[in-house]
Amino acid sequence: METIVVVGVETVAGANLAASLCDRMRVVGVCLDDRPVLLDPAVTCYDRTAGDPEDVLRRESPSVVLHCGPASVGLWETLDRGTLSLFNDRHALRWASAAAMSRIPFVLISSCGVFSGPWMFHSERSECWCASAEATAIRQTEHAVRGRHPEALIVRTHVIGWSPRQPGAECGWFEKVLATLADGQAMEIPATSHSTPIAAGAFADLLEVVLQRRPRGVLHLGGAQRVNFQEFAETASEVFGLPRPPAGRRIELASRPEGFGRGETSLQADRLRRWGLTVPLLRDSLVSLRHQQDSGFVQRLGHVELSERVA
Repeated sequence: METIVVVGVETVAGANLAASLCDRMRVVGVCLDDRPVLLDPAVTCYDRTAGDPEDVLRRESPSVVLHCGPASVGLWETLDRGTLSLFNDRHALRWASAAAMSRIPFVLISSCGVFSGPWMFHSERSECWCASAEATAIRQTEHAVRGRHPEALIVRTHVIGWSPRQPGAECGWFEKVLATLADGQAMEIPATSHSTPIAAGAFADLLEVVLQRRPRGVLHLGGAQRVNFQEFAETASEVFGLPRPPAGRRIELASRPEGFGRGETSLQADRLRRWGLTVPLLRDSLVSLRHQQDSGFVQRLGHVELSERVA
């Protein structure tokens, strides 16, 4: 059976990739922080003390390494936290180097936050960069990874979805959004932040198909619909049967928004379209998340009791 290694299974992208793929292949998960992750028993999980990347790859002999570090965290999740320090991801560089030494394909899950306006959609060749320190650090990591592993694939995205359970940790960002909607409250995400979010399950399914092509370079894999957070929250309230969120404040811009993720970060998936692959609209992504809640998929992420989630 084919084996893949997912580094960063404590992230939404990493946990959902592991949970989505573990019934089709052997999945080995590696945590990058100190808390254990309560994933499906079919996923073999290592904590951060499991050994050097070289040791793990020698022991497991995977066909691909998927790295879901700080850059894989959903853009609005980072904005909700306030200032986020995203320095060069040393873990990604170590794993990329180890994969290159073992001639194993390497995939870095990166962020649409590297971009800003004035363009509404950014192709894989776009150079309309965000000048923030966070976006600069992510681009530096992308560049350094390709320097360590020239055949690496850089996947820019904005993944949303259910978070894995970690003992002692707060509930995940998407769960927090639903709870905030249920309480009739507002979240302070800048209305100028436009993106193309995609549900983690759809992201995992598409990435599995993409990897069969053994691509390299940069790939955009987001949703089909450009929205801001207010539009996202309104659609989520409809899909999950929750109160409509308070109306957002109208903003008239005299200049381009500045700061990480505060402008135009929407992705144009040119390579996917050339391959005949389609990406979901926002409502389709949210409906798939509702289905995961109702079908029991979230149990693979450690959510055992329905009372622990927003219904």
